[in-house]
Amino acid sequence: MHGQEEPRNENPNNDMIILKSLFRADCFTMVMLIISFGPIAFHHLQSTDLLFPLLTSISTCAVVTFLWQWFIFFNPSKAIGIAFSWRKILTLVVWVFQGIFEPGVLANTIVPPITPGQIRYAKRILTASMANPNLIPISNINSILIPSMVLGLLSSILFVSINILLIDADRFSTFVRVNLLFANLLHVFLIMQVISNIIVVTITRIKYMNHTRRREAMDPLPQLRNTLRNFRGNIFFGSAAVPVLELIHVFGRTLSLLTRVIDFGFERAPEYINRFEGLAREMTMEWNYWGFVHVGAYNMEIGRATAGTMEMFSQTFGLARLIGSDLTGCFCFVCGVGGGAICSLVGFAIMESYPMQLLLHNFFIGYLMSRIAMAWPHACVIAYYVAYAENPENFENDTTIPDRIEELRRLVDD
Repeated sequence: MHGQEEPRNENPNNDMIILKSLFRADCFTMVMLIISFGPIAFHHLQSTDLLFPLLTSISTCAVVTFLWQWFIFFNPSKAIGIAFSWRKILTLVVWVFQGIFEPGVLANTIVPPITPGQIRYAKRILTASMANPNLIPISNINSILIPSMVLGLLSSILFVSINILLIDADRFSTFVRVNLLFANLLHVFLIMQVISNIIVVTITRIKYMNHTRRREAMDPLPQLRNTLRNFRGNIFFGSAAVPVLELIHVFGRTLSLLTRVIDFGFERAPEYINRFEGLAREMTMEWNYWGFVHVGAYNMEIGRATAGTMEMFSQTFGLARLIGSDLTGCFCFVCGVGGGAICSLVGFAIMESYPMQLLLHNFFIGYLMSRIAMAWPHACVIAYYVAYAENPENFENDTTIPDRIEELRRLVDD
């Protein structure tokens, strides 16, 4: 078991040279874009009276998400309860789906009902994974979170500024502008993913080593420097590859669900769609965010780390099914959507004639900023699961996971 030995470097060269070069090139590109477009965009937004509402909405979102993650640190159980108070709205959405499509088929599959047992377990697993606040005090977490959110804020402002300039740039054709807008969107998404995953790798390393070797408190700042020095290539590649593969998997899953209620007019369409979904599922099993735990702990390549982690999950009784029904990932997503909504609403409240394209930009930025703030709670949870999978028989003095596995087993038997 990895948890019974000291962390080691699987890759002494500290990632592939090409990936490290791409990471440096991306950072250099961002700096050059800020120098080149920053003053022009600032003047343009100021002349259109959009600068103040834009800065206010994005800054408000950053402050709210920062305070929200602080609340999660001190009271994770209440935070889960607040986040999932939206399930009544979710039920209404399900009814709408049932009115449009065949009752109960598509809606209940895409949006399965959230049970009280799932919410109780989400509260318990988040609390257990974030236990021992002396290990990583909130002040130490803020020392890496605040610079990350400031960098995210600068990236967001740059993103909006460039897009506004492109929208108003009559010198380019519509086709060129659309492609440049899309490229800018992908670039800022990658930047935010990299920032978020840097936090994930740093925090999972600390929590994982505490769970598996009972390490005492570790200062996140040296660990952050270690992450930036040793894991840049893996983080950069994982940040780009994992979301794409997850999107392909979701697309395949959606097509598979649609075959139950829609006739595609092609006899073998369900067969091909099921094959596509199976291939997408296999790809996500080889590349996903669970691998970041061993990337930080053992400096493994992200693909090998993910494959090894997935194998451990499958070999641990009931754990794969438990993770599939866990709501902590959904909790982080809901927090992201809430951050996006706040960012958009603040902009609209300040300026009623706020352009629709900026409202959409605000939502996207608010979502990504919130996900940066939620990176470390999510890191605590995934480190907890991986540490448990490595040594389920002697995992600390906590029975959170075994109790839930037994509860799910009883539900199946009944």
